[in-house]
Amino acid sequence: MGGGDKGLLNYRNEPFVVHLQRLLIRVGPVALVTQQGQHAYQQALASVDLSFVHDRWPDRGPLAGLAAGLAWARGQGCAGAFVAPCDSPCLGERWLQRLRSHVEDAPERVHICTVEGRLQPLHGWYPVALEPALTEALAKGERRAGVWVESQKPMVLDCTDLAAQFANVNTPADHTRLAP
Repeated sequence: MGGGDKGLLNYRNEPFVVHLQRLLIRVGPVALVTQQGQHAYQQALASVDLSFVHDRWPDRGPLAGLAAGLAWARGQGCAGAFVAPCDSPCLGERWLQRLRSHVEDAPERVHICTVEGRLQPLHGWYPVALEPALTEALAKGERRAGVWVESQKPMVLDCTDLAAQFANVNTPADHTRLAP
């Protein structure tokens, strides 16, 4: 997206990350993990109930952000973290309720959504107890979220009927296609 911070793009007159914060605050404290641009987020979102967490593994991709988020969640006394990428502003209540219900039976396990059979490793629940294993995988050079997630033998939740909520924004055309 031209080097800009996708979480600050607007959807329905608010930054993407505000939509996600409003959704996720229903299940606990919310953090935004950033690798760069943290100051821009803090300025733009000063009035939003949101913690800012720095990604301590530069250029290691989403797994590094997940590790930083899990470390933060552990420090908050949370058992785990509901995870969503900032470029998915369409996620809604049905997704969160379904995932939350799925987690209740086995909160010690990773719970990941699939859409049309495709694993969505950044849409799910991760227990904080996995943070050391994830940090170790990163130290060994692992960067592929799907590979690491599958190694954790996740519980899978089919969300194909909610596919529109999983729309993410990677290009200006994707942003244009979002419904107003």
